[in-house]
Amino acid sequence: MARGLEAFAALTGHEGRPELAVQLAAAATVLRETAGLRPLTGARVEAYLAPARRLGDAAVARLWASGRALTTEDAVALALDAPVKPAPSGALPGGKGLNGENPALTVVGRYRVASAPPSSLTQREYQIAELVASGRSNKAIAAELSISHTTAARHVANIMAKLGFNSRTQIAAWMAGQA
Repeated sequence: MARGLEAFAALTGHEGRPELAVQLAAAATVLRETAGLRPLTGARVEAYLAPARRLGDAAVARLWASGRALTTEDAVALALDAPVKPAPSGALPGGKGLNGENPALTVVGRYRVASAPPSSLTQREYQIAELVASGRSNKAIAAELSISHTTAARHVANIMAKLGFNSRTQIAAWMAGQA
């Protein structure tokens, strides 16, 4: 079931529906956790989240939390484009509300963020990822940011763990894709 939701998340992402992709990926993550399966790699989760990043980190976090809150039945219905719940009042047939807003995001806005997506980098980690992508060593990163060499190395290790990478080259390639 989790793999099916992941496939739908990938498909909806390619169809230009990143909000739905994030929700389905989050629902799949819960199913994996419940079944005791290995979690998705950070890079794979990031592939689902990246297109939605244009909405802002807060919106992505709300979408992630709403996806995690879905029951299995609701997640499958969402993946199959079946109505999960009645449309919010004021929704128009084209999927837009009376104010032109996306009703899905309006509904999602009421959720409290339970957890951030697993691949979210902190500002400092993102800054260090940029420096890694520019070819700097841990020693050079440490000197530039006035931190210890060990702290720089720890940040790089955290970045690799969150994104599911095992080399600095992969971080550089990922950063190039972010631009």
